[in-house]
Amino acid sequence: MLTRAMVYWGLPLVISVPQLFFPPQVEKFYLGRLFKGRQSQPSVSSPSPVEALLYPPPGQRCKGRNYGDRRCCTPETPCGLGEGDCDGPGDGGQNDGDAGCQGDLVCGSNNCRKFGLYYHEKDDCCEKASDVGSRDKNNPSPGQVIPGVPLTPKPGQRCAGRNFGQRRCCSPSQPCDEGEGDCDGQEDGGQHDGNAGCKGDLVCGSNNCKQFGSYYHEKDDCCERPRRNLPLMMEPETIVTLNQPSTSGSVIGPRNPSVPVVCSSPLCLGSRCQGRNVDQGRCCTASNPCEEGEGDCDNSNECRGGLVCGNNNCAQFGSVFHPKDDCCVRPRPEENSVNPGPRCQGRNVDTGRCCTAASPCVEGEGDCDNDQECGGDMVCGNNNCQQFSSIFHPKDDCCVKPPPPVEDFTNIVDLSPRCQGRNVDTGRCCTAASPCVEGEGDCDNDQECGGDMVCGDNNCKQFGEIFHPKDDCCVTPQGSQQQKTAPPVDLSIPFEPKLGQRCAGRNFGDRRCCTPENPCDEGEGDCDGPGDGGNNDGHRGCRGDLVCGSNNCKKFGHFYHEKDDCCEKPSAVQNAPVIQIPKGVWQEPPTGEKCSGRNYHGRRCCTPDNPCDIGEGDCDGPGDGGQHDGDAGCRGDLVCGSNNCLKFGAYFHPKDDCCENPDGSGGVQPAMILLCLLHVDSGIM
Repeated sequence: MLTRAMVYWGLPLVISVPQLFFPPQVEKFYLGRLFKGRQSQPSVSSPSPVEALLYPPPGQRCKGRNYGDRRCCTPETPCGLGEGDCDGPGDGGQNDGDAGCQGDLVCGSNNCRKFGLYYHEKDDCCEKASDVGSRDKNNPSPGQVIPGVPLTPKPGQRCAGRNFGQRRCCSPSQPCDEGEGDCDGQEDGGQHDGNAGCKGDLVCGSNNCKQFGSYYHEKDDCCERPRRNLPLMMEPETIVTLNQPSTSGSVIGPRNPSVPVVCSSPLCLGSRCQGRNVDQGRCCTASNPCEEGEGDCDNSNECRGGLVCGNNNCAQFGSVFHPKDDCCVRPRPEENSVNPGPRCQGRNVDTGRCCTAASPCVEGEGDCDNDQECGGDMVCGNNNCQQFSSIFHPKDDCCVKPPPPVEDFTNIVDLSPRCQGRNVDTGRCCTAASPCVEGEGDCDNDQECGGDMVCGDNNCKQFGEIFHPKDDCCVTPQGSQQQKTAPPVDLSIPFEPKLGQRCAGRNFGDRRCCTPENPCDEGEGDCDGPGDGGNNDGHRGCRGDLVCGSNNCKKFGHFYHEKDDCCEKPSAVQNAPVIQIPKGVWQEPPTGEKCSGRNYHGRRCCTPDNPCDIGEGDCDGPGDGGQHDGDAGCRGDLVCGSNNCLKFGAYFHPKDDCCENPDGSGGVQPAMILLCLLHVDSGIM
């Protein structure tokens, strides 16, 4: 039991309330009714039907976070009238809208307590659309811009509220700093994190994020420094002495002015309007304005005379008020001044046009339609207002400073080489018909260089990092210049693929374009023939009696890669050259070797995910052209060679590419292996 001691009719009064069913909001309600001195009230022991709604009705499925879960009302299982909690538009961020409510009902905002005192003050319930006023005090429109408060989150800020992220971003596993949110604190009711979502001694506030940034949603809760709280009901050093009860049957009769009251609290003075914890509906209105210390007001028109409506200031007049109640006070600039914020705040706030040519807007104001509606040199932006405040609509246009002039690069002459090698060019660029100048490549012979230029060898890197290491560039002949000699170029061979040619080699498509399912004609490639070794298509990738050649495509087109294999007539196939096997190399793969070429383990055995050691292959290196792995299929600083595997073992195919040192060295001879084994066996090593 929760016990409260008070002074009542000049005598001590003890009120016992079941703590289990009376959260602080309900307790405030009853104790506030007890001390409401200006109007007669029923006995505390005989509450009205509305006040009796302390328990959910039998069978009610969704009854708020105090008796179940938040977001009980969902689009899949929508709620009826007076049920909650629903996830409506007032919650901001990603929400269900009104889909969590049945039929034409809408999801309110912090409105459940009008359906039952068993609800939490932050529960949202389904209600009729006609019950939602044009300005619901529990679902206020975005507030004014607070001077000195950021309009946008800091760069790299992890938790910036539901407008820029998600609710409950601050968690016990990832707590937040001061001014970050949204945290799940004790004011949220139900199952919550308490202050564990905030670092150190920080506490999770309630709807307090706006003080840290205008970009927050009004329902976001941020981590803040702890505040000193007063007791729930009785104010410190307060002596309450009230008049004797009247004979009219009311608990507390009209106050006798001749009896002194040593108290300035509304509990003693019996203010007419005591905020959301006590009053049902609106109490301060324009037609019935409030006195000083009364609330909750929405604007200064609801305050009498020259009083103004404060902001979350009612607690100074009595703890019966809700922390967010606004009370009427005398205007004091240092405490009650209201910053007007931008004059023009867009379609969410302004009625009609605000930015006009006759009254132009300044920077950060909107919504403008053209530059004439912006003052000075300002220009009208496009859907840019939300950078200044979340109060704006996403499509509001605000006046901003004009961007710096854009430099005109149209007259700049491109001095870069015309031909920039295989990394840039598609197909052949240096040709006999269109020869390259000095520093351009990739050339194949001197006939593809203009004038007296000669085609170098792997020399393009000196002219730019854009070139491939194996690109050959045209240079002025020198005595020390390594030159490529080639027979005169046959100009009858095409330099570009025929229009509509399906298979034109790896420079213009894929390897293995010619397949048994889609065979090629004469002069097309690349086919996968017997010369490729391993598992191959034989001659089935060529039509009719055609056969798949080996590295023969260059005779059909200069645009082919030197390793492309093309379909040709059988009479054109020459006897394969005799392969000279270096002496002393392995005749069979060593035991445990991972990749031993296409004859044993297939092509492309060495991959970036499973790279090879020196002397292992086949890798897919730069020498293969087209899409390749570069040297990533080799471990460490090793590089992928080209048709070099036979120097490591006679069991490799002539077209296998093996990993080697950058200078081309590598390999361990069998004699050296045998010597090492003998040393190990004899215990020398």
